[in-house]
Amino acid sequence: MRRLIFLIPMIMAGCSLPAIGAMYHINPQLSSLVLTWKMIGGGEYHARITGIRGDLSYDPREDDRNTLQSAIPVRQLDAHHWVLTRALRSRTFFDTASYPDAFFSSSRMVAVGEGRYRVLGSLQIKTVRKPLILNAQQNDVSLQRIRLSAQTLISRSAFGMGQYPAIVSDPIRVDIVLYADKIN
Repeated sequence: MRRLIFLIPMIMAGCSLPAIGAMYHINPQLSSLVLTWKMIGGGEYHARITGIRGDLSYDPREDDRNTLQSAIPVRQLDAHHWVLTRALRSRTFFDTASYPDAFFSSSRMVAVGEGRYRVLGSLQIKTVRKPLILNAQQNDVSLQRIRLSAQTLISRSAFGMGQYPAIVSDPIRVDIVLYADKIN
């Protein structure tokens, strides 16, 4: 009887972890990415990319098995002004006619505690691939869906988009929100 009393909390704890050892598809209707940068005069500008797709393998007990593969449709970039949107989609920057997607691929998600992770991987924009670390937080939304939010800084010049350095800042803040649905 005494053993049973000790086992009940352990069983209950196991039941409250819906995301153990599961595969997920990123939900493109709910997932998005926001790029933020500064321009001359200190103004802050941003562009939003929706329709992110990909897969997530997630097990909170074994972070070395967690992976994230995603395609980021830069062709859907919206800077909330047609001139800026057109400029960012042009050959000068993302060249969405030739490279409609950017790609992020993780090699590992390292747990740092309280649902937070360092996501180690690489980002490819056009033909340039660079290592990237995302600071991420994971939340369970339901038994079938998780939410992963992440932040990082990238250097636009490192990806061959360093034009107009006197006008546009080089570091670009990236804020990502992914909703992923469990594959049954």
